[in-house]
Amino acid sequence: RGAMEARRGACSWQRALVTAASLAGAVLAAVLIVGPTCDWMARTSRWGAVHSSPAPAPALRRSGLEKSACDTCINRKCAYGARCSNGWGYVDPLGVEREYCTCACCGHQCGMVNGCRVMPADGKSAMSNAPNFDAHAASAVFTPVRSLTSSTGFPSLRGVRSVTVAEHPASGAHLALLPAYFDDALVIADLTLPSPAGAESLSVVRNGRGGFTMLDGPAHAAAFVHEGTLYTVVAAMRGHGLQVISLEAPGQPQPVATVKEGEAGARLRGAHSVVIANVGGAPHAVVSAHLADAIQVVRLADPRRPVAVASFPCPAPQGLAVFTEGEHTFVVVAQHGQDGVEVVDITAPSAPTLAARTRTGESGFDALAGASGVAVFSTEQGTRAVVASEFAPGLQVINLQEPTRPAASGSAMREGDNFRMLPGATDVAVLGDGACRAAIASGFLANGLQAVDLTDPDNPRDAGWVSHDAGVELLGPMGLALASTAAQNYLLVAASGSADGAVQVYRLNLDAICSQRGSGGGMHPK
Repeated sequence: RGAMEARRGACSWQRALVTAASLAGAVLAAVLIVGPTCDWMARTSRWGAVHSSPAPAPALRRSGLEKSACDTCINRKCAYGARCSNGWGYVDPLGVEREYCTCACCGHQCGMVNGCRVMPADGKSAMSNAPNFDAHAASAVFTPVRSLTSSTGFPSLRGVRSVTVAEHPASGAHLALLPAYFDDALVIADLTLPSPAGAESLSVVRNGRGGFTMLDGPAHAAAFVHEGTLYTVVAAMRGHGLQVISLEAPGQPQPVATVKEGEAGARLRGAHSVVIANVGGAPHAVVSAHLADAIQVVRLADPRRPVAVASFPCPAPQGLAVFTEGEHTFVVVAQHGQDGVEVVDITAPSAPTLAARTRTGESGFDALAGASGVAVFSTEQGTRAVVASEFAPGLQVINLQEPTRPAASGSAMREGDNFRMLPGATDVAVLGDGACRAAIASGFLANGLQAVDLTDPDNPRDAGWVSHDAGVELLGPMGLALASTAAQNYLLVAASGSADGAVQVYRLNLDAICSQRGSGGGMHPK
């Protein structure tokens, strides 16, 4: 409830937009705000919470970057609807709560969850002042190890949306790549494994400095090794392009190339996520271009001369995951605005083809509404995917043994005290093997993390959770990444709702997750 009420207080700027705009602009803005943004009949959230009207919002200010993000959503003319107000728990979305609901829906529908971030006049996160945050201690599954924030020696990470972990081929160091969306920056950190409590910032690169020209609104990064050198490809959501960076010396990153929207036909508007696929002996970047309704394949055989080889139409793409089956390479695409996924065959990178498409409500799929993040894992029966879906809210497991005929496997959705951290599920990571396998999901609305036992993919089980409290800031968790040693598994979480951004590091206890099997309802610490 606290998370929802915090979001409601996040956007008083719409009223000012209407009064300050020209007549034509005012009409458009009024349509966007007053129109069928959120069904007034949605009296409760889909997980049963009923909310009263929020108190008047405090005086707010917005930076130019934050305004740009919001304007991107408005220009996109997002498809608002009842499921949005339902998911956020508004009781009067066309009345007192109209502007807050519009803001919240805009952010999610356009894949810009931070798109309507506003800050109180005192500069602190409006979210941090919201009442009724859960203050539960971490379960046996999650042990907090380190906070990467400005107060612990790290640069500002405002709007950090994702985390990527890469091992340096020369030093063996585990690096964390942290895109700070509102700071137009990429922070590179050393996790100092096997003791991440000593994690430290190595460098920070910023858009417009030192030759970096495509870090405008960085949203996601992927890493690959070419001829012994580590590189990262950063998707710039607001810049509509890619920045390729050499991390041969992580303390001195070097820009080596960019790919921009429109260059050689590249479709990169709203570049949201990026993954690396090795096809035909060469690395390729696959990018979800959210505002272009497409995925873009970029050949990186020579990282200094990336080539946009093909795009493929795919409405509202967000999260991506790559897997192989036989001699074929596929990418699973989570389609946020389509409530589903597509499986695309990229075996021939210059000619991607659709292998399969599925939507929530079809063929047993019941948890794909607002599909956002996706991960794949292998079983004895073949590849499975697990999709984090914001509006379901929950996880959908998909059997990809036959990539052209994906089948619904198990699902996990918030119901009573079960899977209580899945509201606003944004990303998911999978660890373990057939003897004990688990998924960890980030609940953006719940301000927490949910552990799910996937040892039997057809029957996911609640295995514990942890939420925001005064000691470990988990406001608006989004992207997840795993870092493992021979003895320990660690989870990195992008807490996008903190004022300066924060990345939390947890040690995961896989044994504790699987020990809950057979307990009848998972673990729910009180």
